[in-house]
Amino acid sequence: MGVLVFFIALGLLVAFHELGHFLFAKLFGVKVEVFSIGFGPKVTSKKIGETEYCISLIPLGGYVKLAGELGQNKDELKNPSLFTSKPRWQQLIVYLAGPVFSVILGFLLLFTSYTSFGIPISRVASVQQNSPAEKAGIKPGDRILAVNDTNTQSPEEVIMAIGSSSDNIIIDIKVKRGATEELNMSIEPKIVDGVPKIGVSISRESIKNPAKALAMSLNTSKADAGIVISGLGQLLSGKVSPKEGLMGPIGMANLSNRVSSSRNWPFLFELWALISINLGIFNLLPISVLDGGNIAILTLEIILRRPLNQTIKIRFLKFGAALIVFLMVYIIYLDISRLLN
Repeated sequence: MGVLVFFIALGLLVAFHELGHFLFAKLFGVKVEVFSIGFGPKVTSKKIGETEYCISLIPLGGYVKLAGELGQNKDELKNPSLFTSKPRWQQLIVYLAGPVFSVILGFLLLFTSYTSFGIPISRVASVQQNSPAEKAGIKPGDRILAVNDTNTQSPEEVIMAIGSSSDNIIIDIKVKRGATEELNMSIEPKIVDGVPKIGVSISRESIKNPAKALAMSLNTSKADAGIVISGLGQLLSGKVSPKEGLMGPIGMANLSNRVSSSRNWPFLFELWALISINLGIFNLLPISVLDGGNIAILTLEIILRRPLNQTIKIRFLKFGAALIVFLMVYIIYLDISRLLN
């Protein structure tokens, strides 16, 4: 049941992402031929107006099919409903709208969580024996206020600030102990798979305040985006192995199921916010079947001041599709390996 709920929730995230493309295409007068949640054979579909709305078999994404997106005949150049008849700045906005909507949804999920369940406050729950944190004097109950002069409030912000300190030999941490005592500590972290670790687990407490919830939602959205970008950078640079740094749909379904079973609703909202923001940023990668690939082609056309050859576009599309299929198969293999082990 938990896995089914995961894929339903993932479908909703994908639908909101595709809604961004859909709404701006409609705003600019582009005909949307298909709005699909999932890929592959259609499970069910219904045509409303000029658009066919589908749920497809493979629940790992979605797409909108825009009229004329892959090119047009010379006889159709004056057809105003074709995507390629629109100015390139409008095309660019349509491609960007999906990732932007995913980030906005992440923010909305965080705001809903913070207004409903309260704002999380990071506090040290435990300190590992002989860890860098213990040697520096951090104790359970300490609240981490700042890392390297960056203010932190949520556990995610603490993790992001420490994890992004890989170039620092020493990490400066400010903690609050008791009601009033504030302490500054310098910690030499332990590097594990290219990521700094200080040896603490972080618990959370909650306070309710709508104004602070708004600010906190913005800060956590920024921190989540930083986590995703930092993770991609570490993967591409080889600092983190794919086995450690990649999680696919099976792994996410398993994690979501465990969180749902524990009834930790605030963390579940934050998990889905992170997944939505991850979806938005991942789609900006310059791979042809992703929004980022289309943005890259469009940017190149703007620089060249002419359309790219259609044959080149199709080859780029086929290469990107093959790369995504390979990545998905590999990531699912890693997910299954983790479960078996």
